[in-house]
Amino acid sequence: KNIRNNIIANVYINYNITKDLLFTVRGSANNTYQIVQSFNGSNTQSGSPIGSNQVNGSVVNYRNEWYDNTNLLTYNKNFGRQHHLNVVIGTEVQKNQTQAWGYSSKQIPVEGMGLGGIATGTINIPPTGTLSSNTAVSGIGSLSYNFGERYYLTGNFRADGSSKFIGDNRWGYFPSGAFKWKFTNEKFIPKNDILTDGNIRVSYGVTG
Repeated sequence: KNIRNNIIANVYINYNITKDLLFTVRGSANNTYQIVQSFNGSNTQSGSPIGSNQVNGSVVNYRNEWYDNTNLLTYNKNFGRQHHLNVVIGTEVQKNQTQAWGYSSKQIPVEGMGLGGIATGTINIPPTGTLSSNTAVSGIGSLSYNFGERYYLTGNFRADGSSKFIGDNRWGYFPSGAFKWKFTNEKFIPKNDILTDGNIRVSYGVTG
């Protein structure tokens, strides 16, 4: 017998602090609770009276909890007709926890009680019991600037931390940057049907 309950929730909020400043919250949760029950009576191969376990049964509970949250602050501003600036800073958090607990027994003397008589049998040692948990945290930041939709400058930085690692390996830092020249938007380059969108881009970044 398998009994399973699953709860899923999501939230998304945008809030304009000012005309140019936006606060965004995203979050989700996925929680699962499961009970797995097993009973092997004397008329089954696993519960046969000639076997060492004879009538046996088990009850194991499983719980998994997963959470995700992102918070972003976005500044978006035009300065005059030529300058455009976009800045984003934020955090991300993910957490996952898994548990399992239960017990089993063999040689249950009163088969008619089913799993209700599991405690009257010989309890298998040790009982089931596990717990694992991990958390990942990130800090993010990005800057994007363009002048007259011709010259583009971008910079990004991300710091990722995970409880799965220890010592100096727990955190990783990943900067990147790029410059782009959209030369087809220059006034000295005439419009034509052969080259409608031309860019020269230089970038650098660290991944891991």
